[in-house]
Amino acid sequence: MKRLLDAAAACMLLAFASAWSAAPPSIDLRDDPRLLRCPAEPAGTLKATGAAMLAESGTAYQAGFDPLAWHGSLRKRRISFDAGHAALQPAEWDAADLLAAIEPEARRIYTSDERNATIPFDWEHLTASQKSMLNTSPVTGGTDGLGALRLQYLRGDRRLEQGEANGQFPRRQKLLGAIVNSTPVFAGPPSSAVLEPGYQDFYRQYRQRAAAVFVGADEGMLHAFDADSGRELFAYVPRALLPALAQLTRPQPAHRAYVDGAIRIAEARIGGEWRSVLVAAMRGGAQGVFALDVTDAGRFGEGAGVVWEFTDADDPQMGNVIGAPAVAKLYIGMRKGVPGYRYFAFVAAGLDNDVDDGSGRFDPSGANALFLLALDKPPAEKWKAGSNYYKFVLPAGEAGSANGLSEPALLVDGDGVARHVYAGDLQGNLWRFDFTGAAPWKAAMGAGRPQPLFTARDEHGRRQPITAKPALVFAPGGYLLLFGTGRLLESRDLADAGTQSIYAVRDEPDKRGDTADRRQLDRRSADMRADGSVEIRGNPIPHGADGKGWYLDLPQAGERVLSAADILGHFAYFDTLRPSADPCRPAAGRSYVVDTLSGLPPDNIVTGIPFDPAGDDGPIALPLETGGLAPRGASGKRKPAMQRIRVADSDAKAGPDKGATDNPPAIQTMTAGRLSWRELVDWDGMRK
Repeated sequence: MKRLLDAAAACMLLAFASAWSAAPPSIDLRDDPRLLRCPAEPAGTLKATGAAMLAESGTAYQAGFDPLAWHGSLRKRRISFDAGHAALQPAEWDAADLLAAIEPEARRIYTSDERNATIPFDWEHLTASQKSMLNTSPVTGGTDGLGALRLQYLRGDRRLEQGEANGQFPRRQKLLGAIVNSTPVFAGPPSSAVLEPGYQDFYRQYRQRAAAVFVGADEGMLHAFDADSGRELFAYVPRALLPALAQLTRPQPAHRAYVDGAIRIAEARIGGEWRSVLVAAMRGGAQGVFALDVTDAGRFGEGAGVVWEFTDADDPQMGNVIGAPAVAKLYIGMRKGVPGYRYFAFVAAGLDNDVDDGSGRFDPSGANALFLLALDKPPAEKWKAGSNYYKFVLPAGEAGSANGLSEPALLVDGDGVARHVYAGDLQGNLWRFDFTGAAPWKAAMGAGRPQPLFTARDEHGRRQPITAKPALVFAPGGYLLLFGTGRLLESRDLADAGTQSIYAVRDEPDKRGDTADRRQLDRRSADMRADGSVEIRGNPIPHGADGKGWYLDLPQAGERVLSAADILGHFAYFDTLRPSADPCRPAAGRSYVVDTLSGLPPDNIVTGIPFDPAGDDGPIALPLETGGLAPRGASGKRKPAMQRIRVADSDAKAGPDKGATDNPPAIQTMTAGRLSWRELVDWDGMRK
């Protein structure tokens, strides 16, 4: 009997081991390559991580962090333009310095309770469970009764830091936490281009509102700063992060991600009123997203405040969201003969939703999903699938290979209604979701088992990860989806020397065909020139040809695409990165410009130009100075000249091997103004 039991136990153990080995590996976001620091860098060195650059005002809001002290920086810097070149000037202010001048009690910091009500982040207003979280020792896990002091410390009370008379918490150089992956977002007056009922009243009311800059930081807060003065307007502590806040008071705290994800701000109709809504991912901080009403950032606590939070506690297939959510309206069906629409946040589930982080909070299958989260959900209403949120589940993919859905791209019609959504994943699949029908959109992924629109593989059949959002452009009979492959999510990705590619894949939404692969695409070849640029060759594609698209293998080992393409006119710009596994050696970058339809570079334009990622703060597109508007043609068209130039960081130290950064900008002609005349014979019938 004992032998039988031993044999059965052995079989169970073998089955368990097999299941364990087949489980997809997780992505360790704690091992973010951006956090690597060169020991030779002096203390106080700031790493720039992202910027909101405004061509109209010639201003940049540049974020960064100190990789030794783990504090953050948000600097306002002017952009100087000179003979086709742009450079960031010394900072006018740093929000991290300005925070030090605010008394902790005067700061407007908020969180939310279990009913999504906006409450001040102070001891009096926290719920009993939230107080219990802050009363928990980060060392022993037991109750230590220091919750009220911890909260004061988190609000910025420097008297509680070690070295002060009654200090017991870690000493900080600055109050603003490290800003690693949360790129600043600028929000000015609402757009004036929306033509929907009630919107013009909303626009007139808020067209003079003060501009704000929003960014997340790793002291647990999303911050709103006045874009002119740098003064903090408010800060929000997501409820999902409250259990981890005590870790910031460990005697020697290690860096941890908190509000570390991408942000999207858009206007949406909520409960019959127009509002400006911010939706933010928490990336490595927590598995989920949150939404805030930021219609008037200066009066956040007096308005609607928190819209909702959605985490893996609400649905176990929610993971660590690595891309920005999207916001748009969907057609939900007819109501009394009138089309009904509803605004949603479109959120890709992201990474690691199969990691065991508590009962009911993970999906061991590893299947990914696209979520639609209704922005008009009443704050106190519970999340309910098929009612106030919808999800569209994708297959788990190949066992033993990490997966995760990346940032979605929306195809919207002339009325601003999302019709199709596209998103890639870490296994190289490009997915399409069809929302042309009414809720609950049962045909969104087609009939039967969902099939990808395309799967990216290199010439040896190895899957190529897609982490960037696709860009959509019109093509005869449909659309082209342009995207690059590659990933840089954890340190082991630094050593990946595999070939990555740029793709343009054709889709005709009305015709669901077979899954395409690279053998059906037109190949473009790339060769390195002596000056460091790239020569791209390939057969021309006749206009209107019924091809599947094109592809270009990047010429250097380890070169990859980590951001969405910029579309300027009928040209696409891709920036690539070739990282170094040694934090003391510079990474390399390259900028490609190609015709969207053909994949070939425009005439007389040098492509594949190297640039210096350390001394460069990204590209900016702006019209050339012409002394006025471009002249109209006979049909009313204008053709203004646009240029896309890279902005150099005047603080960066240039090195001999940093690459060529002084190449002339690519100048493109765009069509604007009235495009053509059209006679509408039956205007009233068309309108109806």
